[in-house]
Amino acid sequence: MEGGPVVAVRGLVKSYDSERGERVPVFSGLDLEVREGEFLSILGPTGCGKTTLLRILGGLEGWDRGQVLVSGRPPRAGRIPFALVFQQNTLFPWKRILPNVALPLELGGLSRREARSRAVELLSLVGLEGLERAYPYELSGGMQQRAALARALAQDARGLLMDEPFGALDDRTRRDLQEVLVEIQASRGLTVLFVTHNLEEALLLGTRVVVLGKEGILKEEEIPGPRPRDPLSEDFTRSLLALRRAFQESAR
Repeated sequence: MEGGPVVAVRGLVKSYDSERGERVPVFSGLDLEVREGEFLSILGPTGCGKTTLLRILGGLEGWDRGQVLVSGRPPRAGRIPFALVFQQNTLFPWKRILPNVALPLELGGLSRREARSRAVELLSLVGLEGLERAYPYELSGGMQQRAALARALAQDARGLLMDEPFGALDDRTRRDLQEVLVEIQASRGLTVLFVTHNLEEALLLGTRVVVLGKEGILKEEEIPGPRPRDPLSEDFTRSLLALRRAFQESAR
């Protein structure tokens, strides 16, 4: 069930130094709140700051001005209640899948036996039962992302920061993982911030969709109804067309 804001961004200003030594603005006063338990899909063209926003919330980058709070505190790497999942998985290639997933649990204080028992449960949850002894290179891209999701869940986080996690996968694998993610998010009440460039994916997954542009949030829409959604329904088509117009405006 959704509650109060677990992420609060107020008047966020962020810029980078260009190759010419000029300051290039990314955000010039972004305001955004994310409620606990919601699945927020974040859309926008390349360069609008989608990934930068997640890196700030994950404590991986600073900002120039404004207020950024995650669970009431400024974000610091390794000290936020969110786990990060990227398009390129961060599994350790020299470790088998089971110890890869068990590592956060061991670092959190569980014994090796307890951590691996819990990791087996998480691998089963994401559909990787029986592959505990495989190395990452022995798995398909979709299976590697399932393992990365299991390891993120092993961190016992309140939510996930996901940056194009399914962007490199084929359509069938992407759809399978979308369904897995929706089921896990709903059953655990996780807060998810999901960056994507895919309009249909944003609508299929999100309980709310935000379109970012050069001037901040261009469109914000609550997406009612149960998930997974039917991409062939009239309501879905109507929402998709509205988002497509907002996305085209943001790219101008």
